[in-house]
Amino acid sequence: MMSEENVDLEGMKKDQRRRQKKLERRRRKAKAWRTAARRDGGAPVSLDLPLPPLGAGKMSDQLKAYARPLLDQFSPTLENANAVLRLSAVLWNLATIDIPLLREDAVEEVAAGFELPRERAEALVETMIARRRTLFADEPRMIVDLSVEDRGATFHLNVASAWPTPGASPMALGAAGILADP
Repeated sequence: MMSEENVDLEGMKKDQRRRQKKLERRRRKAKAWRTAARRDGGAPVSLDLPLPPLGAGKMSDQLKAYARPLLDQFSPTLENANAVLRLSAVLWNLATIDIPLLREDAVEEVAAGFELPRERAEALVETMIARRRTLFADEPRMIVDLSVEDRGATFHLNVASAWPTPGASPMALGAAGILADP
């Protein structure tokens, strides 16, 4: 019969082995990333992305607040939330970069997606752009991707955003590609 001390010792050894394996997996993964990130004679690749300032709010919270007037107009289904939040992300980015061709595409998407006459779709796009520029004027980030998950009684929103860099292409930041994703 094993004593309590032996049982605790065995449990501690198992925990230690598990932690050791986890640490080794992390080391291997980090080494693989470092190896994959090298090119041109071994020079590491620099992504040169600016870091957000401390205290920057969660982009998912800001997108939900921005999209609230639209979210309140539709029944709370995953499909509706996904469509409204994706549209809101495109309009958020459009208010940041304001490319006329993208504005026209957004109006067409709103008219088709929400079955609105073109005049109402234009008014909605203009209203949302004004909302972004007024209420969120100090937020420079652009939305690159998002996902909406059904968590039973609520939906969970994950947002990937990027800080614009001088000379960066708006298309590279996903300014128009959000609606195309499922």
